[in-house]
Amino acid sequence: MNADCGRRIGCVSSYGRNPEILGVDASGWSHAWFRGMSEERVTLEFLGKQLERVIAEQNSTRDDLRVLMTIVLRLEGTLNGVLDQLHAKVSQHQRFDARLRRLEEERTP
Repeated sequence: MNADCGRRIGCVSSYGRNPEILGVDASGWSHAWFRGMSEERVTLEFLGKQLERVIAEQNSTRDDLRVLMTIVLRLEGTLNGVLDQLHAKVSQHQRFDARLRRLEEERTP
């Protein structure tokens, strides 16, 4: 392990790896991926295609989010309806209970 690796963010040590596959960029930083990089230059056409792919993926994610949000809102509406029905049943039970108590009180001498 490099002595200064603990002090530098992004430092890759050769511990447990083959040191010959680690590359060193112009600033002296070690990168495992550096040697595998192509020497080709990035063109505007390449960047444009990548940007189109990212935008398409973003649009797909946005559509998925809309569908999920619709499902959540529908479930929220269903839950609110169930809660309203539950409150109505509790009120009905309380009225029935009060009526039954009155009838029992009238019967007792």
